[in-house]
Amino acid sequence: MQPHTFESDTQVQTVAVTYGINMVNAGKTFYGIELDWHDESIRQLEWMAERMYVEFKTTNPPAKRVEAAYMLLGSYLGEVYRRNHGAKWGWVKLGGERFVGMQGKTQLFWPWGRAQKRLANGPDESLWHYYQWLLNSDAGELKK
Repeated sequence: MQPHTFESDTQVQTVAVTYGINMVNAGKTFYGIELDWHDESIRQLEWMAERMYVEFKTTNPPAKRVEAAYMLLGSYLGEVYRRNHGAKWGWVKLGGERFVGMQGKTQLFWPWGRAQKRLANGPDESLWHYYQWLLNSDAGELKK
């Protein structure tokens, strides 16, 4: 595996916090769900991701709409983790590519990337299962 680096970035964190707050507002407005920044709220986030997945499969929305959706979902997920378990937003360089990601205490992870996969591939990429993996992962594991 190629070496990876992480660079914390407060601007990325500001964007992620804003998108996370926007996800809370969207959850309430469009789904009647009150996201509360607790670990268990990721179950509700997964439920919303499934609704989006089904809708997107039937409507084939523009790429910008899909991008906004995965940034909302991923930002909320990442912010819940950061607020409850400690992590930083920033840039991960891996294999010559640069991704918005996070560094937790024991791992690097990509909430936006996972949310993008969730919307593209459906329940096999469950945000709830991903979050559980984050909470239980061993030091040094990488998952995108």
